[in-house]
Amino acid sequence: MSEFAINTAARQTAFIAQIRHESAGFTQLTESFQLPARSARDLLTRTRFDACTLGRHPDEKTVPPARQQQIAHLAYANRYGNGDAASGDGWRYRGRGLKQITFFDNYRDCGRARRRSCCAT
Repeated sequence: MSEFAINTAARQTAFIAQIRHESAGFTQLTESFQLPARSARDLLTRTRFDACTLGRHPDEKTVPPARQQQIAHLAYANRYGNGDAASGDGWRYRGRGLKQITFFDNYRDCGRARRRSCCAT
């Protein structure tokens, strides 16, 4: 926390609250696409795709994995180093970890930072 100036009680509280939110109360390390149809539609509005059929339907307890992948592919296509929806990058580079790192560019940058900190003497 000191490296990134998370050095006051208020900043530490905010950081932990954000991590708690991102990780669903410290229970999830992979982004969930178990979205109701309305939430899927809202997420994908930015990408100009109609997602009403992709989200969880009223008669479903969970969104089938294939539809979760479609949501991720569409929501994260052509941004921050990800390829188009057909590339598979949306699902491949979905949010992971306590901070839910998302997108190819961020995976790459986090990997580089980790290697630098692990290899520093």
